[in-house]
Amino acid sequence: MQTVICDYCGTEPRPSNKGSARELFKLTSAKKRMKEVSAFFFFVESITDTLCKTLRQKLGLTKMPDELLSNAIDALVQIEQANSPEKVIELRLKGVFRLLQYTDNLMAHFYCESPIIRTVFMKKLDFIRAAKSQKEMKEIFSYSAPHYDGNRFRVDSPYHIDEEELLQWSIASERYPPSSIVANRVVELFQKIFGKSILEL
Repeated sequence: MQTVICDYCGTEPRPSNKGSARELFKLTSAKKRMKEVSAFFFFVESITDTLCKTLRQKLGLTKMPDELLSNAIDALVQIEQANSPEKVIELRLKGVFRLLQYTDNLMAHFYCESPIIRTVFMKKLDFIRAAKSQKEMKEIFSYSAPHYDGNRFRVDSPYHIDEEELLQWSIASERYPPSSIVANRVVELFQKIFGKSILEL
């Protein structure tokens, strides 16, 4: 393929034989397909945007970012299309709605969209997708509360989330000064989550 270079227009490819003409035809067809793909994704984004707005309105959400709402929508679609009993599908759908409201309240409380809250959201979303009973769902929303056995805190639930426990200790400390036992637990969680001591901040 011969190329004509223009100082003002840039580089413009021109076919010099039948072979290059076919290449140009393929390029044109590829561009056309790309436009169709772009139009499709624009359509999908428009639907997602509409669904995000609907969820915000119906659930009274004020702080949820579109990214997490999109993840929730994906989960709702997967749950709805899953080959599961109707009661299980309904249980999971309600769980996602409850998670959205719970996460929105957390963000409103802390005045931010912190990575910790996002982590809690995504982990609970995975738990909800696999839940099969009311008992499991109740445990998923048990706020990751550990048990103190007199010597140390014990985590018994498979749905425990360290990041959520750290958030709950932070909320509790706003009302009551933490004891040395709780302070040590917070230090332990901070080290586990962030890989550094809280004293390094």
